[in-house]
Amino acid sequence: GILLVFVLFFVLFSNFFIQSGSIFVEPNLLTITPINLGIELLAVGVFLLFYSIFVSFIIFNVRDSINHVRTQYYLSEKLHRFTFRLFSYYFALTIFFFLLAGVLLRFGWPVESIALIELIVSFALFFVPQSIVVDERSVLLCIFHNFDYMRNHPFIVLRVVIVSIILVLILPLIELAFDQFFFVGRWVSLLIGLIFVIPFIEVLKTRAYMFKFGLVRPHL
Repeated sequence: GILLVFVLFFVLFSNFFIQSGSIFVEPNLLTITPINLGIELLAVGVFLLFYSIFVSFIIFNVRDSINHVRTQYYLSEKLHRFTFRLFSYYFALTIFFFLLAGVLLRFGWPVESIALIELIVSFALFFVPQSIVVDERSVLLCIFHNFDYMRNHPFIVLRVVIVSIILVLILPLIELAFDQFFFVGRWVSLLIGLIFVIPFIEVLKTRAYMFKFGLVRPHL
């Protein structure tokens, strides 16, 4: 919920909009001034930093509940490294998606095709955050660990993906329901996404990822 404070800053920019429990940006590189682009990147960076902190805590807590570690040591010596690696990963992925969409739009690609490409890439990297915190490796190695896990446990991955899709698809319905009466649906759906859907999905993904060590029952 704290992340909503930073989200309020995004609505000041004309190319940011909130819908269906998510934050979207229009990647039109020709209409964004360098100053606005710099401010937007700074705002996104601050948001992703706090987001990385929260995701690190979520994944670490699930990992610790399944396989106890030296909590004090990890909190003082390890967690900031996980956060930095997660932040680097999220920020690089965000910039990649932004530039990819901007370039493809410039060449006349339809928005639907660009969204499909980014969706496929996102699913291909689905367990990278879990690998960063659980495997404690570099981002590049964690990407390969992610691929290895998805290849070796396809049915578990499929179940997690299906549950995640269902939860995400519920958010537009919540938004529509609230907009019928109060016209605050986008904020309600975003709040529910931040405080329930995203944390739940990350917990589910972490439990699934810990299965590769034989620490979680197959049915999760």
